[in-house]
Order: sequence, then structure tokens, then C-alpha cells
Amino acid sequence: MIVALFMFEAVYFAWVLRHRCALTPSDMIVVFNGSTPRVKAGYDLALKGLAPYLVISPASQKKLEQYDLKYARGKILRHIVEPNARSTFENALFSRKIIEKEHFHSVILVASFEHFPRSFFLLRTLLLGKDVKVLWFKVGSRCGGNNEVRGSAKCLERYFNEMVRFWGSVAEMVIYVILGRLPVQNFKDYPFIKFLRSHLLFNVGWD
Repeated sequence: MIVALFMFEAVYFAWVLRHRCALTPSDMIVVFNGSTPRVKAGYDLALKGLAPYLVISPASQKKLEQYDLKYARGKILRHIVEPNARSTFENALFSRKIIEKEHFHSVILVASFEHFPRSFFLLRTLLLGKDVKVLWFKVGSRCGGNNEVRGSAKCLERYFNEMVRFWGSVAEMVIYVILGRLPVQNFKDYPFIKFLRSHLLFNVGWD
């Protein structure tokens, strides 16, 4: 069963990472924050007029003002503030809440290349049954750097880490559905989760 699940996951990763998406004007651009290139890419798309609203998850109003000074090129962009997400699952959850509250019907998801399969799966799953079109923009390249050779040991370790984190995010989503609320403590900070991460993940400098 475990082997079958990982094989299914590997096929999903391979498919979604190779699949391209043609961007069209949407209601919202959402950036799952975590790196400067993602934020810059989100601003670039917004400045091209692909959506009237830009959401950086998470980012406070003060942080958005700093981003505006750096990336908006003097133009005024419309933001919806989302300062609360503590994990990729919470990025997706709070994005869904914004989409529902604003009655949006389309969104462009901005995520890093390796992080994309998990980000897309979580957001798409949380929006099941809703009339919302999810487009995407991947930032960066395979393994996150030009100096790494595709298929190298370090590259494979990065993908393995992301496949493990995928199931951690799924578990986080299942727990949320069961409890009907988010835990007070960050999911990653629970001792058992820390133990699993320390024993299952390779230390290759990417998170």
C-alpha cells in the first residue's frame, strides 16, 4: 500500500511538473510566500494586469508596503492582506477563505517549481466542488538552482523531501477536517512531527 501510494505520488509529481499552464486574466493572484523570487513573480504578473488583486500568504500590511516599494515600480496594486498562514496547508486554506469571501471564480497560484505539486494539490483539493478555476505560475527551475545537475543525488534528495512533506500537508488537512479548526500550535512544532522530519528528511538546505 505504501509503495503504491508513493508510486502514485511520483506519477503525479512528474505529470504536474511537466504540465504547462497558459495564463489568462483572473480574479486574484496568490503567492505562497517563502522566497523573494516568488514574491517578485507575483508582482510581475499583477503589473501585467493578469488580476486586480494580489495576495501574499502570509504577509502583514507593513510587509506588503515594503514589497510595494521594492517591486511595484511606483504603481498602486490592490492587496488582500493574509498574515496568518504558518504552513503550506494554511496558505491554501486562507487563500480558499479569501476566494469564498470575495466570490472569486479564478485564481493564479504562484509557487516555486519544486513546491508547486504540493501547493497546487492542496489549493485544488480545498476548492473541490466550487466553481473556481486554478491557473498557475511556477517560479525557478528543477532543484531550485542552475548549478545543480538534474538527476544528481542532491537533486533527488530535494524531490524526496518534497514528497515526504506532501504527506505531512495531507495529514495536516485531514486533521483540520476532523477537528474543524486549526491547532493553536504550528503543526510542524509538535514533537512527533519534529521527530519524523528529523529522521525522514535530507538536510539539503531547501524548505
